[in-house]
Amino acid sequence: MAAFIDTSAADIENMEGAAFFHVCQQEQQRFLEIRAISNCVNIDNDEWDMQGSVKALTKALHELIDHLQQSI
Repeated sequence: MAAFIDTSAADIENMEGAAFFHVCQQEQQRFLEIRAISNCVNIDNDEWDMQGSVKALTKALHELIDHLQQSI
């Protein structure tokens, strides 16, 4: 939300995963991150949908597990 950063083309942000990605790359480890969106980032917007994001994440994890099991 810094004034000098153009965020007009951004759909989502992922600050927490950057360190995880960096360490995995440094250690030459494969990685996967599945995230769910819990809020829209706007100045003065504190509306969070934690329940909805947890449901979406749970659904995605089940779909991934099902897909991986079919690939075996």
